[in-house]
Amino acid sequence: MPCASEASLADLAIPTLYPADAQDVLDFGLHAQFLSRFSGLWSGLKITTAVADAASTAVVARDRISVVEGDIGAGTHKPSSMLLGAQLMALERSLHEVRLPRAVEYARLNRLNHVVQRGSSDRIGILTSGKTYLDVREAPRMIGLTDEDLARYGVRILKLGMIFPLERDAVIEFADGLDQVVVVEEKRPFLEPAVKEILFGRSHAPFVHGKQDKERRSLFGRSGELDADSIAAGLSRVLAALGVEAARAWRQRPRARAALSLPLLARSPYYCSGCRAWRRCRQRPPRCRAGRPRRR
Repeated sequence: MPCASEASLADLAIPTLYPADAQDVLDFGLHAQFLSRFSGLWSGLKITTAVADAASTAVVARDRISVVEGDIGAGTHKPSSMLLGAQLMALERSLHEVRLPRAVEYARLNRLNHVVQRGSSDRIGILTSGKTYLDVREAPRMIGLTDEDLARYGVRILKLGMIFPLERDAVIEFADGLDQVVVVEEKRPFLEPAVKEILFGRSHAPFVHGKQDKERRSLFGRSGELDADSIAAGLSRVLAALGVEAARAWRQRPRARAALSLPLLARSPYYCSGCRAWRRCRQRPPRCRAGRPRRR
């Protein structure tokens, strides 16, 4: 069934990592364990069907993940079943004032959220995560833009590894100096309102949009799968408005119409239950010697 789990995990205050492929599943799976110990919280992974059913290679090494804990040290949270009165108040205060900030600090120390594309005169930023990040990297190539072209046109890309809680400093640093930020995510907007909340009220804050563009037209769909083709269609509109010729040419390319012709199929009955009109039925299957209907 169509669904999205990140909002449910956020309601439960569970730090959520979003792997993009099998390599990220292994790496983030290890990080999720250390993150839980470091913060004193449950941790979760959002794994989409495209990632779970995909076939890919991954590097497995004992020293591949080097966890950084900084000067904070190990967590001091002690699980308790005392959920009444002062104990409950203390747990709630610890959740919002100690443990969730520690989860954000773990993401910062281990660079779970990092900029993968940056130029000297960036004007537009693309913020994405997980499987959608791979499609965002593929979409410019479909349009005809290389990484060098993106840097020349001033496109900056931020890959989020932890989508909740969102690392405030990483978003502010990423958005510094940009004119607009495009949030690319599947299903309903989750990162987009979080980014807007972080940047709201800051001087020279960029315009943030995702599901809709500046003219309130649909940019990235809320239903179905958000693949590289649909991302290319949305990004080409944004880039064409900035004067990127490759994006304009891609949008104006001739598109062949494909005619879909389906054959008309006729299927004979598989099983006759022997109704009252069976004597007049010309499509009844062969009958057994006892006169009972027979499976074909």
